Amino acid sequence: MGFAIAPLFVGRTFSPQSRTIALEMFGEIKAAFSGIGLHLVRSTNYGSEHRTFNLARLSGLDWLAGGETRRLIEEKIDRTTELFGYPDFIHNASELDRGFADFEVAEGEFLANQVRFHAFALRKNLRLLDGRPVDKSAWPVNFPPSTVNAFYMYSRNQILFPAGVLQPPLFSERQPMALNFGHIGTFMGHEVCFNKGQNIRTVVLSYF
Repeated sequence: MGFAIAPLFVGRTFSPQSRTIALEMFGEIKAAFSGIGLHLVRSTNYGSEHRTFNLARLSGLDWLAGGETRRLIEEKIDRTTELFGYPDFIHNASELDRGFADFEVAEGEFLANQVRFHAFALRKNLRLLDGRPVDKSAWPVNFPPSTVNAFYMYSRNQILFPAGVLQPPLFSERQPMALNFGHIGTFMGHEVCFNKGQNIRTVVLSYF
């Protein structure tokens, strides 16, 4: 029910100005990481091999000498979808009503309501398999705006920062930007680098 009550939550805790500031912050952090990739470093300590990833400029990585691979990496970075705060449809009452038209809630039936909701969510997810192209601007159904977390969605190449995590003390339009960058900015940098993969072939296309 997170999306059904999202207009109330967002209206009280997350202004359009906050959304603009957060997106601008993310743009600056993403630009700072532009051209940076991962370099696999192997070392041996007491007979055991250790693998670590160090940040390095793409132009300085020998295993990315081929221009095509580097182009694909940069293309993936450019095509990342950034979802911040909330989806716009929550402010459209008619659209919200249509979205929940086949979901029923009964007073005093907590467990049954939970079962009905999960069946409702399953139907919504199954409808995504109708053969139409994936809408990468669509907000994931399992992460309403009140969610206190941030995500990189591998299958959609999306970075998601719900309004729930864009709250004080991590973020506020009223606090100094130095605090915002020091707090939520570290989360943004984490998500930018999150999709690292576990082997070098995966890492090639796992920057953003």
